[in-house]
Amino acid sequence: MKKLSILTIAVLATLVLSACMSPRSSGRSSNGPSQSQVGCASSTVLGAVVGGLVGSQIGGGRGKTVATGVGAAGGALAGRSAGCE
Repeated sequence: MKKLSILTIAVLATLVLSACMSPRSSGRSSNGPSQSQVGCASSTVLGAVVGGLVGSQIGGGRGKTVATGVGAAGGALAGRSAGCE
């Protein structure tokens, strides 16, 4: 069950992080993500981790796995809204 919970958190974090990234314009020469993109990504990941940890404290068995996933998703959304423009 722990492997499933960790996998759920990793998948949700990846999906949320991909939503934070903006496509690069062809006329812009940049060697990496901007500071705002890094801040957005880090706040989203931190929110997902905290939400997953809080969710993992609820329920037992299959319900615990679901609560962990829901907590991670909710935390990621909260972190994204707090850290992204």
